[in-house]
Amino acid sequence: MATLQPMATTVYTYAQLIAPEDQAAHKTAILTSLEAAGFTGAFTWQSGTSPLAFGECQADATTRFDNNAAILAKGALSDEAEDDTLTVLSDQVYDNQRMIGRRTRGRLLLVDAASVGPFTFQAESTSYSIGRGGRLYNGYGGTVTLPRGGQLLLNVESDGVGAIYALAPAGTITYFARGVLPGVTVTNQTDWLTGVDAQVGTDDESDPRLRTRNRSKWGSLGAGSPESAYRSWALDADPQVQRVAVLSNVDMLDPGVATVLIAGASGALGGSVVSTVQNAIAPAQIGGELIPETARAIVASAVNRTITISGVLYVQREYNTTAFQASVAADVATFFADMDIGQLVSWERCLEVVTQRAGLSARVIYNVENFLPSADIPLLYNEVAVPFLNLTYVSV
Repeated sequence: MATLQPMATTVYTYAQLIAPEDQAAHKTAILTSLEAAGFTGAFTWQSGTSPLAFGECQADATTRFDNNAAILAKGALSDEAEDDTLTVLSDQVYDNQRMIGRRTRGRLLLVDAASVGPFTFQAESTSYSIGRGGRLYNGYGGTVTLPRGGQLLLNVESDGVGAIYALAPAGTITYFARGVLPGVTVTNQTDWLTGVDAQVGTDDESDPRLRTRNRSKWGSLGAGSPESAYRSWALDADPQVQRVAVLSNVDMLDPGVATVLIAGASGALGGSVVSTVQNAIAPAQIGGELIPETARAIVASAVNRTITISGVLYVQREYNTTAFQASVAADVATFFADMDIGQLVSWERCLEVVTQRAGLSARVIYNVENFLPSADIPLLYNEVAVPFLNLTYVSV
């Protein structure tokens, strides 16, 4: 008679716990055990028969158990925990709460190019987008007036939450989605996110950023205020802060000063964010609750360094659509958003980002002419690279 022996106690390593096997592997292990116990022909059982169904049910249950065990094992470590598990761990162990996303607020430049104004209108009656059907930005601010032949900086807020709304390269928000003004052009300038009311849109805080805050917080426990402590305080102060550089002795005539440079996903940050971070670290710049009484900390926004990305792209006709061009622009914006403050801008990486979209064959973009930049661009210690796209697409 075929009999199953009691399973031996198995001790799993941490690496095994966080890398559970799939249902197929568990099914194979179960059938192998059955054959070893005397149930010959277990691997020949037909799909839909009761014996095989029982084995598959056990395999499913074991898979779910292993997956849950992996979640619990990862949930004990900040570097491994994910999603809700990381949220709970960060709150309970580090007292770091996951930050929720924000809308983007900036200013668009309206120009009465045809000199048919003046136009007096409610800002809320207009909306603008990146091309027809693209991401939407709604005007706000009440009654405004665009002078005849003049210009107007109009406050706008993104239609939704997310960092993608702030990653709009200069010169891309050019379409009236609602409330068209005849003869009037609209665009976003390179400094469209640096006004008094500006706010860089953010996603719900990502796992990597939350992990960085958790790890950096250890530095805040010391009395000497190391670099990681300043980084932790800056990231905690405002979710718009996505990049931080902490420098010492920038001015040799003023030694002992910690300079905290901050930047958002789309570049420089406004004065209100700088003030928020400054007040969080050291309201009076010298001493405070967080840093030693003799220490001095100065917070400043990184300075935008506009990098023009230009050239003529010869694109396979079927792919040369508005959506494809918008995807290229988004790829460029994402690439620049990941660059550190003061990081060298590689012209070769810029070319790769423009010409090698993920998931597309090498023959989608046949050729590129007159591409700029044509050499690496070094940045100053306080500069952050911001792209300006001036690409021409030609169907071939």
